[in-house]
Amino acid sequence: MILTIYAALSGLVFFLSIGPLLKDPSGSRDRIESWLFLLLAMALCPVTLPNMIYCKLRKLHGSELSSVSSLWFLAGKSLI
Repeated sequence: MILTIYAALSGLVFFLSIGPLLKDPSGSRDRIESWLFLLLAMALCPVTLPNMIYCKLRKLHGSELSSVSSLWFLAGKSLI
């Protein structure tokens, strides 16, 4: 069961990362270093996934989210 959850999280990291990798105009998809970095991000998904989600939320909601308020935002509660 833990391996299934880990595989699902790794897949989520892959799908969140493959878009920017393929859209990169510098042609980095031909370089092995880019793919190795993607594999490293997938292997470290318990660390990389929360940061990726936080960056996506901050991009969507602007810079008003601090680390504390984003945790409350994720929980569906307000600080006020």
